[in-house]
Amino acid sequence: MEGHSRKHCEVKKAKEFLNEVKHRFIQDNRRDKYDDFLKVLKDYKTKRIDDATISKLLNGLFEGHRDLISRLNYFMPDGFKIKLPKEEEESLEHSEEKNAKEFVNDVKCRFIQVNQRDKCDNFLNVLNDYKTQRIDAANLSKLLKGLFEGHRDLILRLNYYMPDGYAIKLPSEEEQSLEHCEAKNAKEFLNEVKCRFIQVNQREKNDNFLNVLKDYRTQRIDDANLVIKMKKIFEGHSDLISRLNYFLPDGYEIKLPLEEEQVHVKLEDAKSS
Repeated sequence: MEGHSRKHCEVKKAKEFLNEVKHRFIQDNRRDKYDDFLKVLKDYKTKRIDDATISKLLNGLFEGHRDLISRLNYFMPDGFKIKLPKEEEESLEHSEEKNAKEFVNDVKCRFIQVNQRDKCDNFLNVLNDYKTQRIDAANLSKLLKGLFEGHRDLILRLNYYMPDGYAIKLPSEEEQSLEHCEAKNAKEFLNEVKCRFIQVNQREKNDNFLNVLKDYRTQRIDDANLVIKMKKIFEGHSDLISRLNYFLPDGYEIKLPLEEEQVHVKLEDAKSS
């Protein structure tokens, strides 16, 4: 079991490194280098080239990218790791620190551009909490995933600094499409809730609804309390409860009285016919 977990971690680490290499070469407008890199890996895997040759070829491809060479060496065969000059080894740590500062600045600029300065503050708070061991690696990954949602390029760079085994998984194109659809449905539901409560002159209920969502997202309340509060807010609105249940955690859906449920099903059937 332990061996399987370790192998999974190694595979994940390799995929993260491939993504970082791809991102770097595309940024430098050298997609050809990334293609050459993949070809060298394929030739080595099919035993067309030996350990010495792969080391020589990759040394040429990664010239000028000391940070990538340092990470690449983790995967290189014993005795064939790419040697960095002593001066470069000594300056690598400084380079890493500089890259980290540049990344933090890029994050700050991005969130300011999209008028989300609070997200940048939250990001710095999360980093501080992790550094002072108030949160563990799992919570670090979970919180940062929420903060960087919709910023795929930043997540790719962020994963370089994440603890082993806790990199943020990027969705495939199909998953991205599904997430976009989910987000659209959620926005439509929020608008419908807002309109309903304004119609019945209960704007405060909509405000309460948004506050409850915020408390749940920031983990101030758990699943059970979320349901208790939602049930009270949506009392008398069985159609909204039925739609709300789609977004609630599994096992915590709000149960409708049987009569109301039957009425709602009939209404839905009438709409679709």
